[in-house]
Formats: sequence, C-alpha cells, structure tokens
Amino acid sequence: MNDLTLIGASLKTRASGNLLSVALIAFGVMLATLILMLSVHVSERLTHDGKNIDLVVGAKGSPLQLILSSVYHIDIPTGNIPHKLYQSFKRHRHVKHAIPLALGDSWQNKRIVGTTHDYIHHYNGTLDIGVLWENPFEAVVGAQTGLKVGDIFQGGHGLAGDGHAHEQEYRVVGVLAPTQSVLDRLILTNLETVLLVHGQTTQEHDENDGHGHATQKLEPEITAILLKVKSPAAILNLPRLINKQKGLQAANPALEMVRLTSMMGLGSKAFSALSLIIIILACLSIFAGLASSFENRQSDLALMRALGFAQARLLKLMLFEGMLITISGLALGLILSCLSIEYIGTLIPPLSQSGIDTTIFVPGIERIIVGVFCAGIVSAMLPALKASRFDVAEQLSKG
Repeated sequence: MNDLTLIGASLKTRASGNLLSVALIAFGVMLATLILMLSVHVSERLTHDGKNIDLVVGAKGSPLQLILSSVYHIDIPTGNIPHKLYQSFKRHRHVKHAIPLALGDSWQNKRIVGTTHDYIHHYNGTLDIGVLWENPFEAVVGAQTGLKVGDIFQGGHGLAGDGHAHEQEYRVVGVLAPTQSVLDRLILTNLETVLLVHGQTTQEHDENDGHGHATQKLEPEITAILLKVKSPAAILNLPRLINKQKGLQAANPALEMVRLTSMMGLGSKAFSALSLIIIILACLSIFAGLASSFENRQSDLALMRALGFAQARLLKLMLFEGMLITISGLALGLILSCLSIEYIGTLIPPLSQSGIDTTIFVPGIERIIVGVFCAGIVSAMLPALKASRFDVAEQLSKG
C-alpha cells in the first residue's frame, strides 16, 4: 500500500473533522484576503486619483462628500458654484493651475464630465484612437466606458443613470488609453456642452423675448474646481479665505482621505483580528484532529512500525495529512475571495466603478499564503512527532 492510499484512508476515517478544518481555514483566508484586496484597492485609488490636487473648491456641505464626488466620482456633488470663480482662480497669484468640473448627467452609470483638456493631461491621459473634443457635444471617453469612436448617445439627467434622457446627442470623437485612474470610467466633454444641456452658456450675447425686451439669463454654474497651488503656504491660507465666502468651501483631499482611512481602519483592524482568530481556530482544529487520530490509531501505527515502516515515514504521513488539509483550505479560501469580491462589486456600484481588481494577485497576498501554510504545518508537527516516536513494543503488548 503506497503512502497516498494510506493518507487518503486516514483522512476518510475522520472526514467530518477534516471538512470542518478545511472550512475554517477557507473562511479565515477568504476574510483576510478580502480585507487585503479592499485595502490595497482603496489605497491605490486614493493615491493615484488624488495626486497633485491640493484643494477642491465647491458648494458648502460635507468636505468629504465634495472630495468623493469631484475627485473620485463616487458620491453626489454638494451643489453648484458660479462659473466666474473658475476664471478668478485661474488668474489667482497663488494658483498654479485650475481645472473646472461640471457634473449632473450620465450614460449607463458612466458620468459625463464637462471640463477642459487639462483634466486629461493632469492624469497623463493619452488617446488610444481619435482626437480630443473641439466643439460642443463631442466626447472623449475612458477605456472602461464601452463606447468607441463614432458612437452616438444621449446623456440622462442625474448621476445614477435613471434620469430622463436629454434631447441632445453626443458623438464620441476619441477613446483614451487605459490609465488605471478615474479617467477610465468617465465620459469627458467641454464645459460649454454641459452648460448648454442645462440651459446655460458662458458665451456673451444679447437675448430678448421677441419684443425687444432683454430677458434674464441664468448665470452659468459648475460643480467644482480642482486646484494645484504654487506653495505649501497657499494650502493653509486659501481655504480660510474661500470658506469665508457665502456658499463656498475649500476641501483638502489629503486631509479628508486621512480622516476617511482612519475611520475605515477601525473596521479593517476588527475584521483582520476576526480572520486571525478563525485561522488560529482552524489550526487548532488540525492539531486536535491529528492528535485524536493518533490516539485512535496507535495500534495501527504500531503494527505499521512492526511491518517495517520507519519513524521518518510515519512522520511524513502525518505531516502530509496536515498539509493536504491546509492546502485545501487555502485554495478554497482564495477561490471564495475572488468570487466574493465580484459579488461585493455588484452590491456596491462605486466599488466596481472604481475598477477594483478581482484577482488575488495583490501585494501582501504572499504573506497570507505563507503564514497560513506555516501555521498548518506547525499544527500538524507535534502530533506527527509524537506518532513517530511512541514505544512500539509497549503498544503491541497492550494488544
């Protein structure tokens, strides 16, 4: 009888206990991997999408909401601000560059953003095919939007994709190469397009009611302005000046993200501790299962030794049992984590929209795999050593 047959027979005799050990390891690994995948994704998105943005100017409200809606495009804007502020900040002596954003419409959950070409250059975006927009209702789309050059589509009111469709049609003139940034899931056009859709314009011209009387024009509004300032002192001074103005606020992305990650960190640590406890319980289950197996199989093991099985071979058989349980739990846990992250993405649209990687190949995954495998081997080692060193003659004399 070969070793694999012996190991299989041993595992089969206590199948229920082994399945429990595999399930515990799988659940612990799945939980730990999910936490790691979410943490890595959030960290990468926060770092990459928020790079070189010192301040965001928008309507009064929650600073975090302003950052999430204007920088990461995963929340509802706090309101609108006058378009003339963009020109003011563009010429401000402490501002290196200002990028306007006009939000409010979407197409199939992909946000339509009115902006300038500077927004694309800010993320080092390049065209995969086509050209940048030059005229109203021309659009340049990200790599994940599913649109291609020449496509015609109508934007819908609102950012959830369930608003009424506007009559105006957009034409795709360019598709951006993948950037692994927020650009990949956006539809970009010029500011004038978004303003025209909502009955506004920045163009100077006379309007009348047909009887020679001037009509009141709506003052053009945008959603937010992304600022890159010239000095660290401006990051401290500008917000104080802006926040004093009625209806305006300036939010610091770095500060708000620190607050967000600190809040998320408490939950992440709690789940990490829970996954560690589950993995420890799984390892104890392996230890208890092998120890119990040894106690029940002493006569069989003594007979095997009498038939010529060396101590090293018995040690190897017991260790392999623990390794198979551990590897099975590891593999199942990693598979479940991939399936779970895809399911979570469907439950939380902003997560899938932000382009989360559903594979397990994230930095740090090797520590989980090695740690769990080593813990499983250590749990199997003590019963295996005991099984290989017991007194054969004494056990055989007991019958």
